[in-house]
Amino acid sequence: MAYRARDDSKRRTNKVAKMNRQPTVDRQKEIDQNLEFFLRELPKILADHNGKYALLRHQKIIAYYDTVSDAVSAGNQLYSDRLFSVQQVTQSGTDLGYFSYAVPLGATQ
Repeated sequence: MAYRARDDSKRRTNKVAKMNRQPTVDRQKEIDQNLEFFLRELPKILADHNGKYALLRHQKIIAYYDTVSDAVSAGNQLYSDRLFSVQQVTQSGTDLGYFSYAVPLGATQ
């Protein structure tokens, strides 16, 4: 019986590990598509949201925030799959790269 319990524990651990892995390709694709969308929208939003941080998901602007940390926190709370990006609204769009997607909770920057 002890052997079976240990075996079940190992299976649960593997299942959790698989659920926590998000393919890097999916994240990068989301970031790239959001950046392209953001750059197209930038002329329309610049006057009203200059200096703010836009939270984007699936090529849509979800909301604007005063700080990047507020935008990342909101993204983490809204999207458990972490597939979103954050861009600052400035005269010229900036590719924030991997900083664009939400950092896993508890990670340091």
